[in-house]
Amino acid sequence: MRESHKGALMDLDRRSREIVPARRAPGSREWISLSGQLAPGADESGDDPAALAWLPLLPLCLAGFRGGRLPLLLDACACRRNLFREPVDFSHALAIRYLAPPANLADELAWLREIGVRQVTLPLTQDELAARQRKTLEAIRSLHGEGFRITLALQPRRGAQEEPEAWHRFCQEVFLQVGWQLEGAQLGDGPADWFQDLRGLPAAAKLFANVPVLRGEFPGVALLAPGLEDFGARLPVQTLRLLLPDGYVWDRLTLRAPAWRELASVERDAAFLRQLTLACAVARRSGSSRGKVRVLFPPSPAGCGTAAEERIACCVARRTVLALASGVADRTALELDPAVGVAERQVFSLAFRELNAQLEGARFERRVHTGEPGRDFVLEFSRVSQPPLLVGWTDGEPRPVSVPFRTGEVNDFLCRPVPMLPHPRIRLTRSLAYFNGQP
Repeated sequence: MRESHKGALMDLDRRSREIVPARRAPGSREWISLSGQLAPGADESGDDPAALAWLPLLPLCLAGFRGGRLPLLLDACACRRNLFREPVDFSHALAIRYLAPPANLADELAWLREIGVRQVTLPLTQDELAARQRKTLEAIRSLHGEGFRITLALQPRRGAQEEPEAWHRFCQEVFLQVGWQLEGAQLGDGPADWFQDLRGLPAAAKLFANVPVLRGEFPGVALLAPGLEDFGARLPVQTLRLLLPDGYVWDRLTLRAPAWRELASVERDAAFLRQLTLACAVARRSGSSRGKVRVLFPPSPAGCGTAAEERIACCVARRTVLALASGVADRTALELDPAVGVAERQVFSLAFRELNAQLEGARFERRVHTGEPGRDFVLEFSRVSQPPLLVGWTDGEPRPVSVPFRTGEVNDFLCRPVPMLPHPRIRLTRSLAYFNGQP
C-alpha cells in the first residue's frame, strides 16, 4: 500500500513498519570523525588498544607519512579527529569557475542568479592576447557591479620561471586595474607543470617573489595557492611550503578533485575525505588561514549523457556539503566551459538551485551517529524560522537508518520526491536527499 504524504511517497508495507535500530558508531575510532560526541555507552578513554579498529586509519597514515613524514602524519590525525566537530554556517558555499571568459555575460548573469550562485572565478593567462585579457577585466568589473564575489585565476606562461620579472609586471598591472574588485587571486595552477623535482624549485620560487608587494598593496585580496590533486605526494607538498618568501603563507590552499572518469572521483566519499584531511593538515602545518582550503571540481567530460551528468551533479552536491560541514573548506567551485550553453546545463542548474535553496543560511550542527560511518552520511542542520533539516546519502546499497526527529517533506538533489519510511527511519541511497523536519 502506498500513499502520498506532503508531496512525498509514503511506504507503508510491513517491512517498513519494523523498527531496526541503527548500528552504534564507536565515537571517532574510524578515520572519519563524527560529531565529537561518543555513541551512547561508549567510553573512548577505556578502549582496549587491541580492539581498536585501526585498519581504516592506515590509508590516511600512509599518505600523511609519504607526504611529510611523521609531522604531517600527526597533523593529519589531529585534523581527522576534528572533522564535523564544530557548527558551521553555510553561506555562499558553491562557486562557478569559468574556463574562459563568457561570450554572453548577460546570459551567464541571469543563469547565476537563477541557481543562487554569487561567487565566480575567471581565468587570466599571461600569454593571452591583449583583447582577451581586456574582455576578462571588463567581465570582472561587470560582475562586481552586480554584487558578485570574484576570484581571479592568474596563470603564468610556459617557461615563465626563466623570466620572472615579466610575470611580476603582469600581476602588478592586473592588480592595479581590478585588485580592489577582487575577493581573491590564485597564483598559478599545478606546480608540477613548472618542474619535475626539487632542483627546479629555486627558479619556480622566483615567480612568487612579488607576493610581499601584492600583499602589502592589496591586503584585502586573498592569495590562493596553486591547486593540487594529491596532498599525500611529497614533492607538491614541499613545493607549496617553499614557493613563498620566508615569513609569508598562503591565505588558502586549493584541493583539486580528480577527473570524473576515475573510479574514486564519483563515489567513495571516504577517499575524498581522506584527501580533504591531508589538505587540512598541510594547510595547518604551513600556517594557512587556520587550515581552511578551497575545493575545485573539474568540468564534466565532453559527451556526457544525462545519467552521467546526474551522477556528477550529485557528487558535487555531496562533496560540497562534506567539505564545508567537516570544517575544512570554506568554499567549493565547479569548473565550467562557457561554450556549454545554459540550456545544456539543466541537471547542474537543478542540483545547484536546490542546494542553495535548502542550505543557504543554514547552520551545520552535527553528523548523526547512524549506520556505517565509512559509507553512510547523515548531517543535521538548523535553519532560522524553519524546521531542522537532515541531508543524507550512502556510498553503499540503499538502507534504512534511524534518525533523531520526524521528517516531513523529502526530496532528492534534483527536487524529486523521495519515498518515506515511518519515524524514526529514513532510507538512504546514493542520491543525496534533503529530509525536512516536521514543524
